Amino acid sequence: MVNIVLSKGRIEKTFIKRLIDKKIINEIDYNRELVIKTENLEIWIVNSKDVFSLLEKDSSIGIVGSDVIEEFNQDNYVELLDLNSGICSFSLAATPKTKLEDIKTVATKYPKIAKKCLEEIKLKCEIIKKNGSLELYPRIGYVDGIIDLVQTGDTLKANGLVELKKFEKVSTKVITKKENQEIKKLINKLK
Repeated sequence: MVNIVLSKGRIEKTFIKRLIDKKIINEIDYNRELVIKTENLEIWIVNSKDVFSLLEKDSSIGIVGSDVIEEFNQDNYVELLDLNSGICSFSLAATPKTKLEDIKTVATKYPKIAKKCLEEIKLKCEIIKKNGSLELYPRIGYVDGIIDLVQTGDTLKANGLVELKKFEKVSTKVITKKENQEIKKLINKLK
């Protein structure tokens, strides 16, 4: 039995579809289920930050975004596979009139990654950790810009913001603390 610790939300929906497409599981209704059991798998649907603590159990794999891995400095695992799904990137965004050199404050959910991004472009800013809809903060003058994940740019555009700089790519990873034969078989099916 392999336990899959799965980040809920977009990653969850994409990964469940992949399991169905690869005929690893049958089509199921998983909208409200937090535990899905099949003959060979048990899938736990959790907040992405909880994936790492639940990987302690033998025969477990985690499905989580590379952004979460980097932000929470998780390096005590083995990356088994990049699923090339949930692809987006970190971006610095602001109102259209804002120039890069004018940015002195940024809001972000990812302060560690934001610091790295700002250092990459040699921009010294105050980083303010916020949750929720970051696009609000530059519009009301609370900050000069935001650093957030951007997939299509539609949310930025809908909120009157533009992308000033694109940074690293983010995708969904399969990770484990201890690989075994059951996990190797599952990974081969997922490829």
